Amino acid sequence: MLLLSLLFVACDKDPQNSECIDIEREDITDSVTLDVVQSNTDFSFAMLQQLKDSQENIFFSPYSISSALGMVQMGAEGQTETEMSSILGVFDTELDWHKGQGNLLQELQLGDNCDYQFTVANRVFMQDGFPIQDDYLANLAEFYQSDASILDFAADSEGARKQINTWVSENTNEKIPELFPVGTITPDTAFVLTNAVYLNAPWTQEFDPQDTLPAEFLLADGSTTQVEMMNQSEMSLSISHQEGVTIAQIPYKGEDLSLVIVLPEDPTSLDTLIADLDAEMWNTWKADLYPTEANVGMPKFEMRYKRTLNDDLINMGMPSAFVDADFSAIGPGLFIDMVIHEAWIKVSEEGTEAAAATGVSLANESASMVDYLYLDRPFFFAIEDDRSGSILFVGKLTDPSKL
Repeated sequence: MLLLSLLFVACDKDPQNSECIDIEREDITDSVTLDVVQSNTDFSFAMLQQLKDSQENIFFSPYSISSALGMVQMGAEGQTETEMSSILGVFDTELDWHKGQGNLLQELQLGDNCDYQFTVANRVFMQDGFPIQDDYLANLAEFYQSDASILDFAADSEGARKQINTWVSENTNEKIPELFPVGTITPDTAFVLTNAVYLNAPWTQEFDPQDTLPAEFLLADGSTTQVEMMNQSEMSLSISHQEGVTIAQIPYKGEDLSLVIVLPEDPTSLDTLIADLDAEMWNTWKADLYPTEANVGMPKFEMRYKRTLNDDLINMGMPSAFVDADFSAIGPGLFIDMVIHEAWIKVSEEGTEAAAATGVSLANESASMVDYLYLDRPFFFAIEDDRSGSILFVGKLTDPSKL
């Protein structure tokens, strides 16, 4: 597994656009915003630790996920609010945390940067006629710059799904074309919150494609696989050699943005390393980095990762958001039906392009009188004699392709 942690910062102009202007960004010094960054960092590694055993390659945007969940948390009450606040690192003074998220979003949306492109967009889609609290919508607009769109999930859930996916696609440069698959938006859906991010960042020193050569990549089980390895001599970067691990920070053009790589000496130790990782360790590693020039070999790759996060978030400690939820600050009878995330990244000689989107759909216990049955996963069935109650046949369908 190759662990890549992208430190995203922002603009909303094409780096090649002649109308862009140079921006001299300064470090964030506001204490509330810095505390929010710290809580987001802790969430990043908690989510990574939750996902690390799920499959070999992982790529996700913790900023996208925490932004989407933050918008939902702002409408939570009672036990639901307590659980979500714990996972996200929300302050005791909850409003300050959301203000800090808003400050961070404003910082990321400076725009007009000639060096790189980064965009963030939030949007709420709600059922026509559903009684959403006005104060909640006002806070979404103030802190998360979230516009609201009215859809009719009850009458045309498939049409609503397509409209949401179109919005996500447009705000990820078409890199996330279908966040919500067929069947995931239903007539019972009452409320969907979405976050979309897009990044296009050239390297400060681009790799020469002529120096990209086939090479072996060592796997955790001791075997090897072939990769296209980009190579560059005397590349300017920052590096630190800790016990058993090397940390490197490679700048993107403009040096507001960087790629941080954590490379364990033992290829079998990455999961153990991830299990111990937290914001304090991360900050210590970064503090020990020193500038240097190094010969760099980096795989050229493209990766897509998609996952429904319901079970992961329940395991992390917020079960009540899905069952017995209290989102009364949003509207009556709501519970989280699905949290879905998709991320894509391409690392090449020119730089890095990446996109991610998170969607949170909330259903209503009595939003629709239309029943819904979608058999898209293994299921059990029985044939019964209704007169006697006798079960005559029993079956379990787990893989229709093997019938």
